[in-house]
Amino acid sequence: LRKRSNNVKSSISKRGKWNILRFALVAAIFIVLYKTGQFDMVRLGCALKRPDLIMLSASLLLLGVLVNVQRWRILLKVQDFYISNTKAIKLTLIGDFFSVAIPGSVSGDIVKAYYLARGKKQKEKLITSIILDRLVGLYTMILIATLSIITTFLYSSINGDYGVWTNPTLRTLGYFIFTVFILLNIMGIIIVGSRGRYKFVEFLLKKAPFHEAVTKIYEAVIQYGHKPGLMLNAIFVSILAQIIILMGVWSLFSILGINLLTAIDCLVALPICLAINSIPLTPGGLGVGEAGFQGVFLLFGSAKGAELAILYHMIYFGQRIGLGGMVYLFSDFSRNESVITT
Repeated sequence: LRKRSNNVKSSISKRGKWNILRFALVAAIFIVLYKTGQFDMVRLGCALKRPDLIMLSASLLLLGVLVNVQRWRILLKVQDFYISNTKAIKLTLIGDFFSVAIPGSVSGDIVKAYYLARGKKQKEKLITSIILDRLVGLYTMILIATLSIITTFLYSSINGDYGVWTNPTLRTLGYFIFTVFILLNIMGIIIVGSRGRYKFVEFLLKKAPFHEAVTKIYEAVIQYGHKPGLMLNAIFVSILAQIIILMGVWSLFSILGINLLTAIDCLVALPICLAINSIPLTPGGLGVGEAGFQGVFLLFGSAKGAELAILYHMIYFGQRIGLGGMVYLFSDFSRNESVITT
């Protein structure tokens, strides 16, 4: 017992140190951005005078989350699990709440998976649905950016005016995104589209840590290739959700007076910014998102990316702590009952 207690204390101590480093990184990023004049508090103050546009953005961002819930329900249906719309929304909001309320200590996805798989035997399949939900979201973000890049290149080649794409850094970024998109499709075909196992995959599974659990997760992933119709439906719903979320961020443009980016530019820049923001280095991407938004927007000729990220984070944290926290406090998930049916 004493050894277990010491291990728990050591684990808590490590998490505490890691959290200190995370918040130090956030502080360092904001200090650098402020000292180098890359964000203006005056512009943010002016932005707060447009509560109508902030409410519009918040409504669209929340709508995007609710549409993404339907994507997760479809992915569960592939595994022959069913969850009510109300419970799926509650679990998603509770997971979002924990992802920012206890940074580095409890992952929102872990909390979501706990309530989902509690009392069920096929836990690997249920947990896989949450992993796939994240991956499909990432895939559709890159898909939208890739299609926008292709459209821009084709339009520019026809008109002979490459505009912002004359920037070599931006062109390199475009090639990188296109390459990632191709690689993701190849991986999807190999893992999901194979509808079975490749020998080299079986070899890797045998060598993997926690062999049995990893194998069960892989077998659950393969099942998604057996129902391509539902998978395409999930991707379509995810694209719709991503577009709504992008509209929510884009509605903040007029508050800050961002007018250098065209609609196509936004479809390239914003998915990249949101992908950078999702890197799990800091709580909710705070700080990392500001640096990422600023760097990407500078490539498109705008110096207001950091302010846009701050406004986005104000809404992001407000919804997840406020709304998610209320749902958690008044939910009935504390009872030991299943939230899904088969």
